[in-house]
Amino acid sequence: MSENSERFLIQIALPKAEKFCAYQERSIHEVKQKLSRLGISSDIQNKIIEILLEKDFINEDRYCELYIRSKINQNGWGPFKIIQELKNKNISEELIKKYMDAFPIEKHDEVLNKLIASKIRVLKEEDPFKKKQKLLRFAFSKGYSTDQINRVLRKHFD
Repeated sequence: MSENSERFLIQIALPKAEKFCAYQERSIHEVKQKLSRLGISSDIQNKIIEILLEKDFINEDRYCELYIRSKINQNGWGPFKIIQELKNKNISEELIKKYMDAFPIEKHDEVLNKLIASKIRVLKEEDPFKKKQKLLRFAFSKGYSTDQINRVLRKHFD
């Protein structure tokens, strides 16, 4: 590929990538997926990623922190689901640990308690055992550990 055609592709794809990143925080992995869908080669993708990093359109630290905070506060996700999703987005283990440690277990318990309380109100199940099982499956699907779920469920059933 000639230098002119490479420069042309960057001029075409860079504004699209900037707009994509300006709309909301993105990881490098998400930007690469977007550029792939646009048919951009991996060499040019890497050059565009470098430019976006220099211009601070992409910042993995910022992305990780905001992702964790929003998934806990808005979606009620537990630690296991958040960690798995961040790993799927190729975020480093160190970064994940750094920002997950910023949310203590008490914060996760508080969020889980609110989730369970609201779920109890909508459940029509009368049998306490079946109700508890449904709540357990619900909380497990949100990414909480069995120990954490049982600790919070005891507050509602004992």
